[in-house]
Amino acid sequence: SNSAEALIEKHSDALPDDCARAPSHLATVALAIAAQRELLLEASGEQYMLANANKVRTVVAGGLGVFAPPTGEPPYAVPAMWIPNRLSVIFSGGIFFPARKHALLERMLGNFEADLGKAFTLEHVEPAPTRRMTKCFYTEICKAEEEPLLAPIFTAMHEVTFAGVPGYVFEREGESGACVFRFDGGQRSA
Repeated sequence: SNSAEALIEKHSDALPDDCARAPSHLATVALAIAAQRELLLEASGEQYMLANANKVRTVVAGGLGVFAPPTGEPPYAVPAMWIPNRLSVIFSGGIFFPARKHALLERMLGNFEADLGKAFTLEHVEPAPTRRMTKCFYTEICKAEEEPLLAPIFTAMHEVTFAGVPGYVFEREGESGACVFRFDGGQRSA
């Protein structure tokens, strides 16, 4: 079955132990996959104009706050966290004092890692506090379900997580879902 419930049941063994957030992540990706499949099936009827997987992906991505061009170009998300992140850096004094910015970034990354839980893997890389995501649960489920058009939607969501933080650069690393959250200028100062 293509229902979200069936997908959740099918992939429940992929949920890591002791990860309270993993079921929410599985539900999110299962809903996206189920919506893509159901809308594509409905769009194949005679009453619809010619629709393809990329056009349907645009609708599914929109439900997740991401814009996926119907032409198949890479999707991108609205940087909704830009203002809150920028204000956090300003009000913490991080805009003027690198040590404060570093401490704020470590807290922000700690919260991000806690939200993702064990369903994702982030490793520390230089310069601190940069992180590399080496395992993306969303991408793994999309691959297992042979839905490669959907995985970049989740990468776009990751990209805007730290929007508004001065010196933040997001780097995609191929189609694996691996990516780098790079922070320059957040190093500790004496």
